[in-house]
Amino acid sequence: MQILVMAALGLAIPTGVSAFDKKPHLLTSKGESLLLDGKQFIIRSGEIHYPRVPRAYWKDRLQKARAMGLNTICTYLFWNLHEPEEGRFDFSDNLDVVEYLREAQQEGLWVIVLPGSGEHRICESAAPTAASYRPPNIIFNAWAGSFFHCNRPKAVRS
Repeated sequence: MQILVMAALGLAIPTGVSAFDKKPHLLTSKGESLLLDGKQFIIRSGEIHYPRVPRAYWKDRLQKARAMGLNTICTYLFWNLHEPEEGRFDFSDNLDVVEYLREAQQEGLWVIVLPGSGEHRICESAAPTAASYRPPNIIFNAWAGSFFHCNRPKAVRS
């Protein structure tokens, strides 16, 4: 599959095999450029979160992304949805991430999968899933709250 995995530090980790030529690919960097198999590669991406789009529309949305000139789709791995309770897993219906990746592959798109313990939240209390199952001793986005509270725009009086 064509999957680029982005590490926490923003570095690309080379993984994946293209559906079209069945050979492994290598993503590296040189200066400020990304190189895919030694050739400059510009990631033109958009986000489509598979659980938020009805499965029947995945192919349509991926085709539209490709038609807009995108070569990459980003998505989170919504672990809070895949394991709503400790030890109970769900990859059915709209949570079939493997099928979503296959559909993106069939459209010739690379996919950046952002693995995590829950959906992306800038502030912990910003999402309704904040109360979902959490493994013990894990702190989510500990830095975000103080950063955004300090940097919120202040009202301007005229």
